[in-house]
Amino acid sequence: MMVRRRSLGITIVEVLAVAGIIAALLALLMPAIASARARAEFAVGLSRARQHVQVMGMYAVDFRGVYPMLARPDQPWTLIGAPDNPLWVRFFDVGYLWRVGLAARYYDVRPSDPVFHMPGADPRRGFLYSYTLFTDWRFWTWDMRGGTEQWRSVRLDEVRYPSNKGVFISVYPWYDRPELPPRACVAFADGSADLPEPSEFLEYYPSSSPEFPWAGWNWAGPVLTTINGFRGRDR
Repeated sequence: MMVRRRSLGITIVEVLAVAGIIAALLALLMPAIASARARAEFAVGLSRARQHVQVMGMYAVDFRGVYPMLARPDQPWTLIGAPDNPLWVRFFDVGYLWRVGLAARYYDVRPSDPVFHMPGADPRRGFLYSYTLFTDWRFWTWDMRGGTEQWRSVRLDEVRYPSNKGVFISVYPWYDRPELPPRACVAFADGSADLPEPSEFLEYYPSSSPEFPWAGWNWAGPVLTTINGFRGRDR
């Protein structure tokens, strides 16, 4: 008498069922994984932002209590950076290229180091340094803007609202990661850092410096072109 043995193999239907279950679980977990990753990236970004403000304090100790200006207002170009990595910049280029002038002395790294941008961000979208901290407050005040005579060093103690005046800003993930919450990473003059939403920013000076086309990169935006400059507030 022949006895049929039950097959112990896995059928195609069972494989597809298991695959479907796994796919469903992954679909449920992916948002949580993405959220956890974003929180981790933001935490690292906030830490880097606070570090940059601390470096401003170190610089102020070395240079009579002022924020870095780096470029000369009376010259079209200034050479900044370490001897092995110098760069010619125009005055407002410093807002973007400040790291070239400070990387070697205060960070002991090269300007391309990840510390200068948010984790996962395009390195070209690094932390931007506020133009208002190397110009007079009148330069960012309605009907009071002058010329290059208002481009000057700013003392740390001149900032009127340190907990609300930004020193650095990164607009990541506004451009690089649209799937993440639209928050900026901002380091404030009091040493704190936060992730404000766009609606939390106050009005900023809408025009950078079109009357000074030789001045270099100069964008308008929160923190960068605060109304009333270092006497104003960004939030």
